[in-house]
Amino acid sequence: MISNLKRNLTVLFLIVVTLIDFMGLGIVVTIFPKLLLDPSSYLLPASWKYASKLTALGLFLAIYPLGQFFGAAILGKLSDHAGRKKLLIVTLIGTMIGFLVSGLAIAIQSALILFISRLFSGLFAGNIAIVQAGLADISPDEKTKNRNFSLFQVALGVSWVFGPPMGGWLSSSSLCSWFNYTTPFWAISILLSIILLITIFYFRESLQNPSRDKIEVLGGIKQIYRAFFMPKLKIVFIIWFILVSGWWLFEAFLPTYLLQNFHFKPSQIGNFLAFMGATYALFQVLVVQRFSSLKPTAMVKGSLLIAGASVIGIAFVHSTLALHIVVVLFVTSMGFALPGVIISISNLANAAEQGQVMGMISSIQAIATVIMMMLGGWLESFGLGVTVIGGGTLLITAWVMFMLCFHKKNKITTSAQLES
Repeated sequence: MISNLKRNLTVLFLIVVTLIDFMGLGIVVTIFPKLLLDPSSYLLPASWKYASKLTALGLFLAIYPLGQFFGAAILGKLSDHAGRKKLLIVTLIGTMIGFLVSGLAIAIQSALILFISRLFSGLFAGNIAIVQAGLADISPDEKTKNRNFSLFQVALGVSWVFGPPMGGWLSSSSLCSWFNYTTPFWAISILLSIILLITIFYFRESLQNPSRDKIEVLGGIKQIYRAFFMPKLKIVFIIWFILVSGWWLFEAFLPTYLLQNFHFKPSQIGNFLAFMGATYALFQVLVVQRFSSLKPTAMVKGSLLIAGASVIGIAFVHSTLALHIVVVLFVTSMGFALPGVIISISNLANAAEQGQVMGMISSIQAIATVIMMMLGGWLESFGLGVTVIGGGTLLITAWVMFMLCFHKKNKITTSAQLES
C-alpha cells in the first residue's frame, strides 16, 4: 500500500511535470504569431503573402499536436507495460532535445529544422497520457480521483501563468539586450533537465500491475479507430473530439486575434494568457476543489454551454475591459467542464484500461487540435473572428451532445436499478 505522504508527493511531482510541459506550449503559442507573421522576421520568405503566412502559422502550431497524436497512444500503452517512471525519463529527454533544436533552428533562421523539431517535441509530449495514468494509479476512490484530476487542471492553468509571459518577456530585447526568440527555448530546456534529474533519482513507480498486452507502433491511429467503435465509450469520445476542436480552434489562434484586433505585443499577449491561466488555476483551487464530491456529469451541465457562449461573445467586444470579463466567464466555465468530461470517460473504463483510455483521450485531443490548427490558419485569413465564433459553436455542440448522451445513460441506469 502507498502511504498518504508518498501518494501526495507523487501527485505533486506529476503535477509539476504537467506544468513544465504546458509552459513550453504556452511559450510557442505566444511568440509564433509575431515570429512568423512579422514582416521584419525572415524565418518565412519575405515574398509570401499575409494569408500564406497565416496558413503556415497554423501548420507550425499543428505539427506539435500531430507528433503528440502518434506518441500519446504508444507512450500510454508502453507505460502500462514498462511502468510510468521509465517512460517519463525517455519522454523528458526527448522533449528537452526537441526544445534545444527549436532554439537552434530559430537562431540559424531555418524554418524546416524548426518544423521538424516541433514534430519531435510533440512525439514525446505524449507523456501527458503517462501523467494522467499515474494519477489514476494512485487514486483509491472517485473523490480522490476528482481531486487529483482537478489538480491536473490547476497545473494547466498555472502553466499559462508562467509559460506565455516567459515567452513574451524572454524574447523581448527591450528587457535585456541579449534576449531574443531563442531565449525561451533555452530556459524551458533547463527546467526540463531539472525535472529529468528529479525523475531519475526520486520518483517512485506508481504502476502496481503491469500489462503484458501487445504494443502497436501505429497505436495512435488504432486508438482513434477503437475509441470511436467502443460500445461504452464511442459517444463520449466523439463529444471529447468536438469539445477539444472548439477549445483549440479558439485558444490556439487567440494570440493571433489579439495581435490583429487589439494590436497586442508579444509581452501583452503573454500577460493576457497569464491572466487566463491564473484565473483558471485560482478557480480550480478555490471553487472546483470544494466540489470534489460532485458527480462529473453535474460538473459539465451548464458550464460547457457558458464556455461556448463566452467564446462567441469575444468576437463582439471591442474594449480590453469587456474582453477580460468575457474571458473570465470562459475560463471558469471550462474549469468545471474539462475535468468533468475527462472523469466521465475515465469512469466508464476499468482499472486495467486507464493507461489505454488516457492514451485515447490524449490521441483524440491531439488529432482534433491538429485538424483545428491546420484549418484555423486558413480560416483566419477570411477575417477576424472566424476562429472565435467557430470555436464557441463547437463547444456548444459538444454540450448538447453530452447532455443528450448522459441523460440517456442515467435513464438506463435508473431503469436497471428499479428492475433489480
